[in-house]
Amino acid sequence: MIELEKLRDLTLESTQEGRPNHLSAGSGLVRRGDYVYVIGDDERDLGIFSLADGGPGRLVPLFEGELPTAGSDRAAQKPDLEALTVMPPFRFNPDGALLAFGSGSGESRDRGFVWSLDSDGSLRGFARPIDLAPLYAFLKQHVAGEMNVEGLAVAGARVALFQRGNSEGGRSQVFYLSREEVIDTLTEDFAIEPSELEEVRDHDLGDIDGVDLHFTDADSLPDGRFVFSATAEPEDDSDERATAGSAVGVIATDGSVERLELLHPSSAKIEGIDAVVADELIHVLLVCDADDIEVPSPLYSLTLPA
Repeated sequence: MIELEKLRDLTLESTQEGRPNHLSAGSGLVRRGDYVYVIGDDERDLGIFSLADGGPGRLVPLFEGELPTAGSDRAAQKPDLEALTVMPPFRFNPDGALLAFGSGSGESRDRGFVWSLDSDGSLRGFARPIDLAPLYAFLKQHVAGEMNVEGLAVAGARVALFQRGNSEGGRSQVFYLSREEVIDTLTEDFAIEPSELEEVRDHDLGDIDGVDLHFTDADSLPDGRFVFSATAEPEDDSDERATAGSAVGVIATDGSVERLELLHPSSAKIEGIDAVVADELIHVLLVCDADDIEVPSPLYSLTLPA
């Protein structure tokens, strides 16, 4: 097992009235310079934190309107943003851009956003919404089980979407889109089409104590490999906070899983991952979904041999 090092809780300066001052459902993670960007699957906002000072972060709005503060109404209306990555530089975005996708697991969850970055990693301009409905409608006819996109990463000429596959009959899958066509979308009509899909691959990530592991996020390495996080959650457990454990792994350029490491504490439900290579090590940041609005999401780190 690899021991997780806790860096901080994702506390916030201020939030919507009636909400605690922290982000509790961290589900996607990106770092650029000193900036750490986190999306929560129950938020319409983007969380911005500093690695250096460790103080409270802040929220910036992504979509118009506010969500109900709690309960089933909030769950029904949330965009369920689960996957966050950085697109490398492209037209109109010389320093790249944040790209996020919703999970596709229900109504209002088939949209995302793109937001340009500056040279220091800060945000530039404003968020542009992306329509994922055309792609997701097509994928729902072909995926095993229910749609639940939880990871997003860019490697070489492709953009990879990681399907969790934790529903009945589901499988962990990676959907590969053409990076060139995605870039065209992000500079033209802002709607991802089925024609951008190039390949689908299935993965068996094994299990923890008989509970299957499924993707929860991923990031790419400079050599084209992916570092991913995965969590094992019992399907029939009435407590959604229960987990058999989480793991990190590496997918080789040929699509095989070349490394899988279990994490401690096993109660940590890892939902977001960011990976950077330096000094022959992979430096990994991870964020948890606390699955409890009163509990802040923690930010962890670990290192792997590169």
